[in-house]
Amino acid sequence: MAADEAFYQARGYHKVGEFYLHPDDEARADQYRIVPGGLYRPLYEGRMVHLYDHAQKAYVEGEGRRAVWRTLALGEKHLHSRVYVCATEAGQTPSDWRIGFCDVTGATNERTTLAALIPPGQLCGNKVPTLTVGNLDEAVLLTAIMNSVVFDWFIRFRISTTLNAHYLYKTPIPTLATLAPVLPQMREAVLRLSLTTPEFAAWVPGWSYTWAETDPWKRAELRATLDVLVASAYGLTTTDFARVLTTFPLLDRDQPALEGDCFVTEGTADDTGAVEVPWGWVQTKPRSFVTRDLALLTWLRHKGEAVPPDLQGWYRDKVGLDPEGPESRFRIGTFKDLVTRVEMARQRGAVAYVPTGAAEEEGEDQEGEEA
Repeated sequence: MAADEAFYQARGYHKVGEFYLHPDDEARADQYRIVPGGLYRPLYEGRMVHLYDHAQKAYVEGEGRRAVWRTLALGEKHLHSRVYVCATEAGQTPSDWRIGFCDVTGATNERTTLAALIPPGQLCGNKVPTLTVGNLDEAVLLTAIMNSVVFDWFIRFRISTTLNAHYLYKTPIPTLATLAPVLPQMREAVLRLSLTTPEFAAWVPGWSYTWAETDPWKRAELRATLDVLVASAYGLTTTDFARVLTTFPLLDRDQPALEGDCFVTEGTADDTGAVEVPWGWVQTKPRSFVTRDLALLTWLRHKGEAVPPDLQGWYRDKVGLDPEGPESRFRIGTFKDLVTRVEMARQRGAVAYVPTGAAEEEGEDQEGEEA
């Protein structure tokens, strides 16, 4: 909330219509003018938005590419932006149901589409385009679709470094009628993932911090369920879903790996630790696959299908992707049973769907924005 008129008069500001302006700021009056007593809202930048998270980072200091932002833990979510804009000047009404997504992204990032519900009345910069929808149900369904691995899989074929409305409008999504039977389940899951700060109270009467799920593993289970429901609505088969899950090679890099599980890249005979295989030389690095395993287990249980006791053989015989073959970029180690793999990963502290801490190094850093 801006101070009253007397505060600015005492500090040399002069009145220009309804605003107050400091003499040093006359060249940029549209940016630095002050509305006495005005309510100022945080302006969303790309760094603040992630999957189901409208407050992923908080501004600390600096400007442009030197700006410092801090990733917020689940228990400390709050809005802290670099720039604040007067609500009356922005013209954003609290009744708008909106989804914000990151404009700057990449087809080879850990995840490409990063979308979140935007609280009512909040403001977004040009690097956080928004989609306005008619009601809460449409908002939660579209958020779940955009954040699903299937939608991401579609988008990654289409874009390079920018995601805008042109690409979104050309990407197929399930109809509302198709999703209607699972709407209550999806609504609860999306809201539990998203409603982490009081700004959503205008949408949900009686909101409190208990609305949001803060347990990391329970959040992962909600994310897996939403991925399964959306993939089912798209009409994917078990084979389709399993294949899609293997096309995100940068997931889970911060998570502890199970014995023998590793990620495979091409190498040469001169590379340290390189291994010769029938089709050449490769390098292997320990890697967790907890997100893939949890999502696949959730799918099989949802479909009532048998859970494979030998995941390596299942991928080879049922999916047509041999983990030991030249097309695969993953190796399955000691633990083959899918249920055991998920339980062992959890016991060792691995959590599915957690963004890797080095995301900024993948080109997801947003350039400095002018308000």
